[in-house]
Amino acid sequence: MRFLIALLPLLSAGCTSEVLLSDSRTVVISADLRRADEAQVIADRECAAHGKKASLMREDSKTNISANYLFECVAP
Repeated sequence: MRFLIALLPLLSAGCTSEVLLSDSRTVVISADLRRADEAQVIADRECAAHGKKASLMREDSKTNISANYLFECVAP
């Protein structure tokens, strides 16, 4: 049982969303397809650092379970 508890964080580590690129105009997030809303939240936070909000421009599937989400930072 302890082995399973120790293994759980390692299995879920691949499911986290990751910022691949972030600047004042563009944010690219790699995320699970089931976590598109999480990608939006992260992109909003990245764009907010520049006084802007994130607008989804494109979703490119990397695999059948994950995608890269391309956001444009636009004026609020």
